[in-house]
Amino acid sequence: ALVALCLVLILASDLLVHHALGPAWGGTVPVLKIAAITMLQSGLISLFVAYHRALGTPRVVTVAVFAQLAFLAVCAPLLITSWGVMGAATSSALAHAVTLAMLAVLFKPAERRA
Repeated sequence: ALVALCLVLILASDLLVHHALGPAWGGTVPVLKIAAITMLQSGLISLFVAYHRALGTPRVVTVAVFAQLAFLAVCAPLLITSWGVMGAATSSALAHAVTLAMLAVLFKPAERRA
C-alpha cells in the first residue's frame, strides 16, 4: 500500500496540489515528489531495521543511522542555503538513501535452522 501511495504522489502530485491547494501552491510539487521518495525509502529502512533487530544485530542499525546523521549534518546546510526547501527535501532523501544503502550492504540472510 505504501508503494502505491508513493507512486500516486509522485505521478499525480501536480494534479493533487492544483486541486487540493490551488495553483498558487504549484511550487510545492517538486518537494512533494521528493518527500514521497523519502517516504518510500523510510518504509524500506523500517524493514531492514526490524530484520536486524530480529537477528540480534541492532548495532548495524545504529551505525547506519549515525552515518545518516553525519551525512545530513554536512549535506543539509549546503543544500538548504542553495535551494531552500528543495534543498532540505533533497538532503533528507539523500541521507535516507545513505542509510538504506548501508543497511542493504550490511544485510546478511538468516541461516536456516534444521
